[in-house]
Amino acid sequence: MQNKKQICYKRLYPYFAAFAFITAFAVYLPALDGNFLSWDDLRYVTGNVNIRSLDYDFIKWVFTGTVLGNWHPLTMLSHAVDYAIYGPENPFGHHLTSVLIHAVNSALVFACSVELIRRAIPGESAGDSGDSGFTPISAGLVTALLFASHPLHVESVAWISERKDLLCALFYLLTVISYLKYTRAEGRSIARRYAVTLILFLLALMSKPMAVTLPVVLVILDVYPLRRLSVRTFLLEKAPFFLLTVVFSLVTLWAQKLGGAVSSTSAISLSERIGVAAWGYFFYIYKTVLPIELAPLYPYPRGLSLFSVTYGGALILLTAVTALSVLTWKKRPWLTASWAYYLVTLLPVIGLVQVGMQSAADRYSYIAGIVLFLLIGLSVSAIITRYAPARRLSTLIVVTLLPVSLLCAKTIAQSGVWHDTITLWSHEIEIYPEASALPYNNRGREYLDIVIAGGVDSNMAAARKALKDFSKAIELDSRFNKSFTNRGLLYMESGNLALAEADLDRSIEINKGQMAAYNGRGLLYKRTSRPLKALSDFTKAIELEPRTPGPYSNRGLLYKDLGELGKATDDFNAAIALDRRNTPPLINRGILFFETGRFDEAIKDFTDVITLEPNSAIAYNNRGGVLLSSGKSRLAIVDLTKALELDNTLTDAYLNLSLAYENLGDTKRAKVYYKKYQEVTRGVDGTH
Repeated sequence: MQNKKQICYKRLYPYFAAFAFITAFAVYLPALDGNFLSWDDLRYVTGNVNIRSLDYDFIKWVFTGTVLGNWHPLTMLSHAVDYAIYGPENPFGHHLTSVLIHAVNSALVFACSVELIRRAIPGESAGDSGDSGFTPISAGLVTALLFASHPLHVESVAWISERKDLLCALFYLLTVISYLKYTRAEGRSIARRYAVTLILFLLALMSKPMAVTLPVVLVILDVYPLRRLSVRTFLLEKAPFFLLTVVFSLVTLWAQKLGGAVSSTSAISLSERIGVAAWGYFFYIYKTVLPIELAPLYPYPRGLSLFSVTYGGALILLTAVTALSVLTWKKRPWLTASWAYYLVTLLPVIGLVQVGMQSAADRYSYIAGIVLFLLIGLSVSAIITRYAPARRLSTLIVVTLLPVSLLCAKTIAQSGVWHDTITLWSHEIEIYPEASALPYNNRGREYLDIVIAGGVDSNMAAARKALKDFSKAIELDSRFNKSFTNRGLLYMESGNLALAEADLDRSIEINKGQMAAYNGRGLLYKRTSRPLKALSDFTKAIELEPRTPGPYSNRGLLYKDLGELGKATDDFNAAIALDRRNTPPLINRGILFFETGRFDEAIKDFTDVITLEPNSAIAYNNRGGVLLSSGKSRLAIVDLTKALELDNTLTDAYLNLSLAYENLGDTKRAKVYYKKYQEVTRGVDGTH
């Protein structure tokens, strides 16, 4: 008898796991070029003063503070570590961490899928050395490659603020893998395995509270494929898991309400929530099969009804599919268990407890969608085994190559959508042009930041686009107060102070809890010589967000103008303590120290600014001025010369250089710099 050559599929395990990792990393290489987005990245990373030092204050905050209605200390720790390594101006490093975590998750999906299939089909594990071991390894590879390359995951990977999705999935998968090992453990290793599993679950919860579904998932696994469910395993073994779930669920509700993200039933009725939830379950299946028109925001539908075909039909279909999966339990337990997993893992974000203004989000499918990929992987493996038994491995490669390549191409294109704020919201507006005020406001805010950074005269096109976007947002939602605030700030930058005041007043009328509106109006009052009103608004802004440094710095400048130098110093100190990398309050305090004769302290502040911003012409100019006043003319010349190298329009630097050379007896150079000072201040042609 001729022996048939067999493939040891077990030996392919590490290669397939590595291939899943490499595929995930490679397809997201374009994401490394992405910028920070003005959508949450400011609050999570670039503007989050709490993550800027890994010290006791950070540890205290990370376990007691929230960000945008979320409590996830492990996620914030990861952002703080990235911030310490890469700083606030380098999105590449932050993206690199996210891409690496997704790549690890892809390898873990492979490992988890293989082990689950082996437990579901015990005969396969015995056949690792022969053809019968094909199903776990092939289905696991397809599952992992779909997970690695699917464009639904771009939001979780390419958006730095969604690091919580990636970390949660990392520990979610590790918990499942650890639990599967625990169920096979014997002797003294049982307790150790159980403890590791519980700790991993805790880490998943500390990354994102969506992990609260994990205990139910473990029970589903006990039913199938492990077939070990009993009263003991349910009541005793799972009790600590469910206790953690209850605790973290309560913490999550507290954090969401604190952040104002949870909608009451008076705003969205229970029947509306049920309809959207039923529709959502099929929405994610549809987007998994046909990932087109993926958007950062799927607006909540207006005027929906359970009697409509879309939402009422979705509820009927959901009920029917669920009933069918229960009825087929004995013949197809894998189908029942898969559907139960899908229902349960989406439950926290499906919309029954409405958080935010979206009806769905691509990121919500990151964990739940794994089971859909697994079913596809099992189907592919079964078809190959039936129709191409002699060339299973080569057939697997050919069959998998085309769909995965198409998904990779779509994912690369979708990563481009998330490259920057303007591109992101322009994409949203293209898909849903009249659905929501948010994308217009967010895109307009990015244009406004360009105007603020470079001035109106140099950025007239950006100013016009910002005005158009804010006005469109207000047209779509007349109570969207952030657009009034932003348009008011734009008007103020443009010198239209009456219009600016009207918009800021309207914003505060709509929402009296918005710090930015009070801070902006305070600046307006200060500019229009109404110091008491400005003082009141800055103080209100500080009361609303006491850990934001901007209002302290603004109030400090106002106190300085009013001659209350002690209070001004206190406010500058408070702003600096909140954000030691924020240079404006350091500059302002340095100027105050200089004006009050505290030269050494002024020099220290300007030196700190130069350390943080080596190309700060103002800091060199100011330190040079203080050195000149301290009688250190030679040192002053070095700083003032450097200031002019960085910015040759600094008039004070020319005058101070003239004085410094005069002090050193170099009248020739003193006259040269005084002449340049006159040319810069009056114009070369002598006109003012």
